[in-house]
Amino acid sequence: MLLITAALKSELPWEWLKSQDIAIITKNNDCTAPALNRHIIFITGVGPKNSHESAQWIVNNLRPAFILNLGSAGSFKQQLEIGNLVLPSQISNTKDENIQNKLPFLLSKNIYIHTQTHLLSTDSPVNHYDKKYNPYDLVDMEAYEQAIVCSQAKIPFCTIKGITDYILPTKKTSKEAQFNNYTKALKPLRVVFKNVLTEILNIER
Repeated sequence: MLLITAALKSELPWEWLKSQDIAIITKNNDCTAPALNRHIIFITGVGPKNSHESAQWIVNNLRPAFILNLGSAGSFKQQLEIGNLVLPSQISNTKDENIQNKLPFLLSKNIYIHTQTHLLSTDSPVNHYDKKYNPYDLVDMEAYEQAIVCSQAKIPFCTIKGITDYILPTKKTSKEAQFNNYTKALKPLRVVFKNVLTEILNIER
């Protein structure tokens, strides 16, 4: 069974996913399709606490063969542009604990994805750049918690992120501007995630 996690359903191609006969579960266990389907979407909610609790519930109750996390991320580097897909090679938390990130199969050349990048998962939203972020390329709040739970349970895990905003040393962005950038980026993000999921679901079939 392939299980796909996301913090928010707004980050996924929702209508398309429902047409694929995939079970959809929220953190409160609100099933909208039979849980016996081959593939499952699990909406974890935002932040590390929700992410950790969801991952723990998943490994305890579902034991999928593979977990793929999809979601948005902010970019610390100008070369990671809004709308870009990123497959981080490493995920860290704020304690500088690291875990490797790898997709267990190749995507086609039709899908361009940045690799050899370092993702930082923080405890709260990052609104302004700080020099402590110099070693990292992008930031989220969910991936590390899921990765470590899956690692401990020996379940393969991978995260793919879509860039929705910049957090740069040369540019200060207000919270309002960040939210506006995120909202504008959602539509193209859903398109690229649909392309990725189309390939992965075809591989899994």
